[in-house]
Amino acid sequence: MLNAYVFESLDQVREISAEWLQSYNDERPHDALAGLPPAMYRLNLKPEVHP
Repeated sequence: MLNAYVFESLDQVREISAEWLQSYNDERPHDALAGLPPAMYRLNLKPEVHP
């Protein structure tokens, strides 16, 4: 992401980074998570039972 833009300010870096992070965690499928985005995978997790 940092190589794809020429930033004009630190605020612009923060804004674009936040958008990328949201997309990465909520929308982008991950092979290691059976093709699900991390947020969706997290919703499907069953709570562990601890003795």
